[in-house]
Amino acid sequence: MLYAIDNIRIDGATYSVEWLESPDIPKACVAAVSYEKQKICIYKSHPEHDLQSLLHEIVHVINYNRLGEKLEESEINTIGCSLAQIILDNVEEIITMAGTGLTEIESDDDHEDLEL
Repeated sequence: MLYAIDNIRIDGATYSVEWLESPDIPKACVAAVSYEKQKICIYKSHPEHDLQSLLHEIVHVINYNRLGEKLEESEINTIGCSLAQIILDNVEEIITMAGTGLTEIESDDDHEDLEL
């Protein structure tokens, strides 16, 4: 269950995840990340939207750690929404991948792009 996630590893660091009851706040302010505290806070709404919010904040962490904050907010939003939809559309496949025991991803730097 989504709301059982209370910690998540991102780029080798453990971020705590806090699910908050949603107060009357503007829709534009539903989640935040603190890089220094390694903490993500999300106001609960609907599970599908909250998954997107979590992924959105994860993309912020990646943007901060690896890209020097080069991505614009609209790009972060697009990536977060796309990842959420991929997960929702492929739940069985993701469960299968999770069961493979894979624990580390290699860098793509040494691989050439596959031509189709």
